[in-house]
Amino acid sequence: MTSNRWSLRAFTRQVGLLSILAVLTAALVATPASQAAKPTSPPKSAKSIGEASRLAAQYNAPVEIEDKTTEYSRTVANPGGTLSAELSNRPVRVHKDSGWTAIDTTLAVRQDGMLAPRASTTDVAFSNGGTGVLARFHRADGVFELKSPWSLPTPTVDGSKATYDDVLNGVDLVVEATAEGFSYNLVVKTRSAAENPALRSVTFPVATQNLELRATQPGRPAYVDASGKQVLSTGEAMMWDSTGSAASKSRSSAATVAEGPGGQAKRALMRFDGSRNGLTFVPDQELLAGPATVFPVVLDPMIKAVNRNGWTAAWQLYPTTSFWQTSHTLGVGYEGFEQNKIVRSFFQFDVSPYTNKKILSASLKTYEVHSASCSPRSVTVSRTGPISSATTWNQQPASQADVASFNEAHGYNSSCPDAGVEVDVTNSVQYTSTANGRTATFRLRATDETDEIAWKQFDSTGLLTIKYVAYPLPAYELGSATQSDVPGPCATATNPMVVGSLRPQLSGKGRVGTGDTSAAIVVQFQIISQSQQIWYTQSTTVLPGVLVKPLAPTGLSTGALYTYRARTLYAIEGGTLASAWSGTCYFKIDTTPPPKPTITASYNGTSLTDCLDPTQAGVCPEIVPFGAKVTYTISSTSTDVVALSYGFDGASLTKVNGRSVTVSLVTPAQGWVAFNAKSHDAVAHESGYQLFRINVGPGLPPVAAWSLDEGSGGTAADSSNSNHPLTVTGAQFDDAGRVGGSLVFNGQDGGDNRASVAGQVVDTSGSFTISAWVRPTAANDSGIVAITGSAAYGGVLRYAASAGRWTFYQNVSDSWTAAQARVDSIAPPVMSAWTHLLGVVDAGNKTVQLYVNGRLQGTSTFTHTPWKAAGTVEVGSYRVGTAKGVFPGGIDDVKIYPRVLSAAEARAAADPRTGPSGNDEPVAGLTAYYPFDNVSAGTDGVWRTGESVYGSNMIVSGFGDTTDQSSAVVQDLERGRVLATTGKSTEGVSLPRPLVDASASFTVTAWVKITDTTKPQVIVRQAGSVKDSWRLEYRPTVDDAGVWVFSRSSADLSTGTVTEVTQPTNQFTADDWNALVAKYDAASGQIVLQVADRSGDGGIDSFTTPFTTGKTVVGGQAAGLSPYNGLVDDLRIYAGVVPQRQLCTDLGNESSCS
Repeated sequence: MTSNRWSLRAFTRQVGLLSILAVLTAALVATPASQAAKPTSPPKSAKSIGEASRLAAQYNAPVEIEDKTTEYSRTVANPGGTLSAELSNRPVRVHKDSGWTAIDTTLAVRQDGMLAPRASTTDVAFSNGGTGVLARFHRADGVFELKSPWSLPTPTVDGSKATYDDVLNGVDLVVEATAEGFSYNLVVKTRSAAENPALRSVTFPVATQNLELRATQPGRPAYVDASGKQVLSTGEAMMWDSTGSAASKSRSSAATVAEGPGGQAKRALMRFDGSRNGLTFVPDQELLAGPATVFPVVLDPMIKAVNRNGWTAAWQLYPTTSFWQTSHTLGVGYEGFEQNKIVRSFFQFDVSPYTNKKILSASLKTYEVHSASCSPRSVTVSRTGPISSATTWNQQPASQADVASFNEAHGYNSSCPDAGVEVDVTNSVQYTSTANGRTATFRLRATDETDEIAWKQFDSTGLLTIKYVAYPLPAYELGSATQSDVPGPCATATNPMVVGSLRPQLSGKGRVGTGDTSAAIVVQFQIISQSQQIWYTQSTTVLPGVLVKPLAPTGLSTGALYTYRARTLYAIEGGTLASAWSGTCYFKIDTTPPPKPTITASYNGTSLTDCLDPTQAGVCPEIVPFGAKVTYTISSTSTDVVALSYGFDGASLTKVNGRSVTVSLVTPAQGWVAFNAKSHDAVAHESGYQLFRINVGPGLPPVAAWSLDEGSGGTAADSSNSNHPLTVTGAQFDDAGRVGGSLVFNGQDGGDNRASVAGQVVDTSGSFTISAWVRPTAANDSGIVAITGSAAYGGVLRYAASAGRWTFYQNVSDSWTAAQARVDSIAPPVMSAWTHLLGVVDAGNKTVQLYVNGRLQGTSTFTHTPWKAAGTVEVGSYRVGTAKGVFPGGIDDVKIYPRVLSAAEARAAADPRTGPSGNDEPVAGLTAYYPFDNVSAGTDGVWRTGESVYGSNMIVSGFGDTTDQSSAVVQDLERGRVLATTGKSTEGVSLPRPLVDASASFTVTAWVKITDTTKPQVIVRQAGSVKDSWRLEYRPTVDDAGVWVFSRSSADLSTGTVTEVTQPTNQFTADDWNALVAKYDAASGQIVLQVADRSGDGGIDSFTTPFTTGKTVVGGQAAGLSPYNGLVDDLRIYAGVVPQRQLCTDLGNESSCS
């Protein structure tokens, strides 16, 4: 071994992250070699743990769990029921609008003209030349701007680096995007350049928003947010020369920075300080001016985003210097060839998701890039306390235990080349998990720190792989009952559950970990007699949370009292985990049915007739309106009866103790409705059903209905019979809306932008429903409809910016700080698209519900007494007290009902129609119209084509050169000016958002003409990252014909199910103009495709599970298809299903669809 060999590898920049990861992660999701061939390929991923576990078992192959993927980790479900996680100490992927993608720090010019990495976990961008900002970093609401002290030339871009030549004479500035932040380097190219006085101290000015400078230690400036949490840290400020490197005059400064210092390089640590004026580093003048210094010399400070994952090194040579997340390799051992230093290195991983888990195996993987010889030397791996940017040689975390060691040598020469190293750390990770530790930190040190042959270097990329399961927990919700009866609750010894069978049915639910619903478990019950005789029974294999009802074993005696309890059993590789036993419960066996109860009913104080024969004319008029409450009294005079149960036909029964009960319930449907009741004795014997049938008429109409179709003026009329007109101030009527016109609010709290009516519109101490269509144009915290008291809300439908969701709630009292009975939407809103919202307060059942586009989002129960809000009704804000919350966008067709609307009514409200069911048409609202008559460049230099409804102008790109996109529109002899694409993948027009909320009904129409009918191609779509929410396309067929296709996907995932309908070309000619009509009818759950001028109903298929995200694209290229080559004209997109009569009008006189 010679020092020359060391000099080549003493201190190098990182090996490529992706190549290291490829070596270290090769085995995580590998299919077992013994796996038998399957008829179909297993899916690569599934959204939830439960679904992934099911598919893993079905296909005997690992399946990645999408919900558990992060920038640093991914998790797979294994066929045997275990989970395997792979954790990196540095980000390896980033979530963009299109989904997860690999880190790619290659710089590209973005829309604002700055240079930015293609895919990075940090929002960083660099100057493209000029004065001012050199680098801009965003995180949350914090902004950090590093400014150049010099005017910058247009940079030369090379991958992740941008070089600004000669910012000083003979000095280049090189910036580099990294996965965690960025670096900026000055490359001093010549000795004469090094003599420049400007290099005695260099200050880069800094500007921040919502970030504050704070020094973590001398020479270690950092930036924190308002809460004091560190957001950015500055790494070590090193400088080195080119001694021993392969430097040449022709090599670029970017290449010099990339290579890093050679082993013989002279190095120095620069002083690095921060102030309000900026970041200042002071180059070592002895190194700059030294006669033996070889140029170029690199000055290398760093900036990193802060997170729990990381790496660092502790250098004895620089005992107070932090090397947190250094961009160089990590040394281990005694380096006695040049600087005579001892180095220890650390890897840290965020293991907070794995606390209190059973760790089946765990290994630490890293990559050894250099050893001082091919003679193996031992490295000790220790578990330590956490590391941070404050870690130095003098401030190393304490070692908790030596957990592993390895005795290898890699990277000296071809006889022992670079290689990965893996050690078993199962016991250490189990220790951390059991202790609920949030980080797993490992230190690598040479076992003999006096042996210079033990010097090694490792890539800073570390991986921790963990195979684990959640521990089982005691069973819960225990109960007992006579066979086939509804389980009774866990009872005490003094008041045991009385069962009427010698083999009672026990019940309970097993559970595993916190929220783990994927494990295959068994619930085991233990029964103990008063004489301590013990029996066992258990369920079949089920998932956690599933109610099991095994029968007790034989041998129990009537009249006896028994104790029982239960636990969860979880079979894993190598054995079975058993939880602790649950608490104890009691039952008593009593081994003979009670009489049926009687039922009376009334509505608004009027007794109702029991209509057992609904065919008898005049006996049962429609006295009860749909949605109103009926009061039922169920009773029994039999002393054998101890409980009663009741409910509507087809629903589960509610059981109550006692011989009489009175309840007020909302009828579940119109027409003949049967109410059922039974009685029960002490041993759970039950009577037959007693029935009470009533005739339910139409529901109560709204007490307020504002169509908002006025078009102008200061009043919005109330079309109900209650006469509650809205006074409109500041808001503007718009002819465009979801159902006719709408009222548009500006989203600004500063002015008086509102629509309101004073006084009580609906009694919020009872049941009520609020319904409205909304089209938000921004994610402002804002109100849609608010029924106010003096300081709070009797009911408010709004957008909650903090949750990013639609929400509906009622305050529990008239106080601004009062708690809320609340339900949030499942998904965030679709911006600039019409969405139907409906909130329900059911005062009788004490529930709050929210529907979005007719789909129930959730039900929340409450215990407070609803109160009467008698302030104002605000539309377009949540004004109460000083709060305003003005809505940004359009609101349409607002209704308030004095009752509960059913699920069926909520679905109907989301698909409005013109008249009574069976003799009406759907109502659709035009949301976008693109005539494609022209394209033009805006003041920002971006070319767009106009949209005439809401101004949703699409970006035009890929036609001609970048400065002139006018060739996108051509003159067609038949249809005039139209959009024309020529089959290039770059050509297309797009909008970076949807134009409709695709979970609701919508219609797309377009005139299309295919130029090249030999290739499959997409015409228009709402493009997700993997699948399209919807799309229209053309496909050729084998007989030189073709088909039009309308398709929808259930999810923006590779596993998303695609449903499609087609229209064959034997009905038309593809290379002629054709009017295509694609519809999604959410009410019927169908997709429809028509060629409007030739066909009637067209193709129809069922589809009920849409996703709503994506961007709108016309032309371009979709995966598996050729770029669109053809013409498009008059693209229209509607919210709702367009009736046939309207289609004929909108498509023009050419259409003969009438």
